[in-house]
Amino acid sequence: PAPLLDNPSVALCVILMGLHVLLFVITSVGVVSISLLRLSCELPLWWLMASMGAESAAGIMFYARMATTEFAPDRTWFIFLFFAGVKFLAQGGTMFWGIWMLREAFIRKTCTDAIDVLNFAIASTGIFAIIIVISFFSVFYVFPASFTLQLRYLHNFK
Repeated sequence: PAPLLDNPSVALCVILMGLHVLLFVITSVGVVSISLLRLSCELPLWWLMASMGAESAAGIMFYARMATTEFAPDRTWFIFLFFAGVKFLAQGGTMFWGIWMLREAFIRKTCTDAIDVLNFAIASTGIFAIIIVISFFSVFYVFPASFTLQLRYLHNFK
């Protein structure tokens, strides 16, 4: 049978899940307020907020699954890490899209009548940046190092 590896950091998974919940709430309120108040801006900030909300909903489910997994075979952990890496790249692309749109909004001054929309977009992009930094260190440093040590220990144990 395959060796069972311990979850290196349930706390990191819970922190990332909590940040995704916060991001989901902010983006949901932003999308609803944009829709109900009919705030207009030349830039597609509604689509940015909706895509961030969808990615955060997926992140909630993903990190909840990781946080509740205490022990799993190495194959399962590598699948988790693969999907975490893909999610990291997708969120990075969305974050850079958000930064570009905010930059354009401030340079062109096209969204001056919809300042609330910009505030939601700024908050969402900022939280996205925090999530990406924590995800980067989790996926590329904490988890692989822990799995390497655990596998080395199991190999020496034989």
